[in-house]
Formats: sequence, C-alpha cells, structure tokens
Amino acid sequence: RRVHGENEKNKAGLMGAQDVLKHIQFYRKVHQDFTDATATTGVISIIAAIIMTFLFFSQLSQYVAINEEVTMIMDENTSEKLRINFNITMQYLPCRFASVDVSDSHGEHYVNITTHVAKWRIISTEAGDSERLGVRPTIDRRLDDRTEKPAATPLAVVDEYNDQEDAAVEITPDNFDSLVSKHDLTMINFYAPWCHWSNRLKPVWEHTATYYKDNRRVLLGRVDCTKGENRALCQRNHIMAFPTIRIYRLGQTHSHEYYDGDRQTTAFVDYIVTQLREMKGSVVRDESQDGDDPLPPVHTQGQFKNLGQENFEDTSRGPEGCMLTGFVMVNRAPGNFHIQARAADHSFNADNLNTTHFITSLTFGSPLSTRELSSLNRDTLPFINTLENELFISRNFGVTREHYVKVVHTTYHKLNAKSPLSTYQYTTTDTEYVEHPPSAKFSFDLSPTQIVIKQSRQPLSTFVTSVCAIIGGVFTVIGLVDSVLYHSLSVLKKRQLGKLG
Repeated sequence: RRVHGENEKNKAGLMGAQDVLKHIQFYRKVHQDFTDATATTGVISIIAAIIMTFLFFSQLSQYVAINEEVTMIMDENTSEKLRINFNITMQYLPCRFASVDVSDSHGEHYVNITTHVAKWRIISTEAGDSERLGVRPTIDRRLDDRTEKPAATPLAVVDEYNDQEDAAVEITPDNFDSLVSKHDLTMINFYAPWCHWSNRLKPVWEHTATYYKDNRRVLLGRVDCTKGENRALCQRNHIMAFPTIRIYRLGQTHSHEYYDGDRQTTAFVDYIVTQLREMKGSVVRDESQDGDDPLPPVHTQGQFKNLGQENFEDTSRGPEGCMLTGFVMVNRAPGNFHIQARAADHSFNADNLNTTHFITSLTFGSPLSTRELSSLNRDTLPFINTLENELFISRNFGVTREHYVKVVHTTYHKLNAKSPLSTYQYTTTDTEYVEHPPSAKFSFDLSPTQIVIKQSRQPLSTFVTSVCAIIGGVFTVIGLVDSVLYHSLSVLKKRQLGKLG
C-alpha cells in the first residue's frame, strides 16, 4: 500500500509538471482533425521547399567560399634595398660586351655588375628562338697525318712602331672570300678611323704585318668599316665594336674567332706561331708535291668538343647574343637598370648595335615558389611577372627600348597561414628613341602605397543565423501567401453557393 501510494504521488507530480509546460510552450499543436489539406496548399508547400533548399545551398556555398578583402595603406616596408630578378636575352649583343648597369635618383651608379649575374652565349635561330652555345664544332681536315711545320718565325721581334708602315692587306667585299680561302690563318682588323683604340692599334698591326708580308699561310688584313663599300662586309661579320680582330682558320669564311689578347707585336707573333703549330692540315698547296691542292677542310656533323675558350664564335648560323640571368639589389628609390654594350678597350658603332631582347621573366622582391604563385588570386598573379615571355624587336639600329615600370608592394594574408606573403606587382609602358650607345633600359619607380589582401571565411554562427533566417522567413512568407489564397478561395466559393441558392 505504501509503495502504491508513492507511485500515485509521483504520477500526480509528473502530470502537474506537464500542465505547467503546456502553458509556457511556444509551439502549440493543432489536431489533424481541425486542419484542412487542399491541393493548392500542397503546391505552395512544394514551392516553399524548393525555395528554402535553393537558399540553403546558396548560403552554404558562401560559407565554404574564401573571401578576399583588398585595402590600400602606406607602404610599411622599412628595407633599404629592393631585389630585381631577371632573365633577359639580348638577341644580337655578345656576352663579352653585355654590361648590366644600375643608377638611381640618389646619385649612385654601378657599371658592369657581375655579382649574382650569369651570362649564357646564345645564337638566335631563324624561327626567332634562341639556342644556347655549350659546344664547339670540330673540323675534319681530311689530310694525311704528316707533321706540319710552323711558318718561319722572326728571330727578333721588336715592339717598335712608326706611322709609315703599311704592310697589312686592304680587305674589301670583292677580295674577302678569295683571300681568306687561300690562307691557313687569317687575322683581319676591323677598325674605324675615328676610334681612339683603333688608332692606337694601327701602328702595332701594321708592324706585325711586316713579319708575315710574304708568308703563304698567314694573312694579316684590315677593313675600314666607315667606307661605304665595306659597311656590308662589317655587318656580315657582325662587327659592332672597334677595333675587332677576327680570326679565320683553314680558309673558312664563316666560322671564326675574335682575338682578345694583348695588342703588342710580340703577343700577336706568339699567338700566330702557337696556332700554326697546333693546326692540323693546310689549305696551302705544297709546292714540293705534284698535282692538285689538298682537299679543303670540311665540318663533320655530330662531332663536338667543349667550348672552353670564350673567344670562339660561329656566325654561319646567325649573330651571337647573350642570355643574362640573376638579380641586382637597388635602392628603394626611382632609378633604372639597363643592359648595354660596354668594353674597356673598344669603341662602339651604334649603327651596328641592335637591342632586340626577349624577357623570360622580370620580377621584384624575393622570388616566389611555384606553390606560392599558385596560391595567389587571379587578379594579382598576372601582374607579378607582367613582362613574362615578351619579345621586343628593334627594327632599327642604335635605338634604345625603355620600359617604364611602376612597382607596388603587395602583402597577401592567406587563410590559416602563419605569416603573410610579401611580393610586388607592376605595370609597364615602353618607348623607343635614338641613343648612343643604345640599350635595353628598365626605369622603375616604387609606389608609396601598399596593397593588402586578406583572406577570410564566414563564421559558423553567421551561417547558422542565415540558415535560420532563410527557413523561418520563407516559411512565414509562404504561410501568409497560403492564408491569403485560402481565404480568397473560400469567399469565392461562398458567393458562388449564395448565387446558386
């Protein structure tokens, strides 16, 4: 009895608690017997479900998406230096003349920067591409293995010169091929009378030529590139600096070298003797033998050897150029860096200098990895390397192509990244004008402002609030529409029944 009495009390207490909850609940239930289901209400319910589903997934996509906020502030970078990374190919400027120079508005000027700069010799192909020179073709001379004796060398070579000597052979377009093809070693001095260095070389060259005036294997010639009839010959040999001493071996008129040693008679003679001693074969007819001259040397396809000497050129496939890669550090001030022809003991003829160049890449700041670049948005990425793979052709000689570069520091705060990504964007314009010597010039100016890009994602609380608002709002609005339609149809039915009665 006692247990039964306690159970009755518990039940009474539970029913009392339920009565209290029934009075404070927000969602009262209407019995199904008191509801009216119509076809119109079913259609409206389906429409409400479709709208709520569409809005839900729209809100979900906004929650999952990464938003970017772009602001502009004053540049907070306190570094004194700016790094400029480049990979530029000068199509018609040999590496021995290519100089990277830097100057800025602070008055600092640096010439022929070599630190962190690498140069690769290239030859431009007919298709407009560049082929790097890493090997040198050898020559199969197709002669017997007899030991060749060097030409008779003067026992006493004296470095005493006078302006009256005139022993070098005057080379013209008419006799160039015939003279070169008849000698084992031909050295031609391409000069200009207005050039200081050419005038200094002239007496030395003429004095050296006296020792080989009657030598059948060696020819020392000269070409005045300022004469009208010789200009085509100088352009054919890609002469852009004076004096330039070209070396032709075994009658070859295309593949040749340039002399880069001391400009003294003793140095010239030592060089000639050494070359003749190492040379295998000859195009000079041996008078002691009867019959025709020996076969001329020919190139053997597929045989190469290392390009150890920097003074070898092969102009049979086109003019030689230079690919320059690396970086320079400049002050964070308006300035420029440019690539132009420069040499300590040469003068340059602007009429033979062409500044056509191909920009593989030009960026500012620390280089970004492939992964970092892929993380940038589509609006930023194209301006990191604006001039990538751009070819700028100079139709005329002696013309400078100047690129005006406006640089803006950009900070990219990636979502969940430990530190922001710092880089630089830039825009460019360019122009051409006549200048001596011509160059490929890049004038840069840093903007005082900084672009800050921050990634963010919608908070979960905002997403839940939006979803609740969407479901509740759609349910309420559609309910009002349903109520209006229901009562309107009811009124119309009552009127129709009244008329029938």
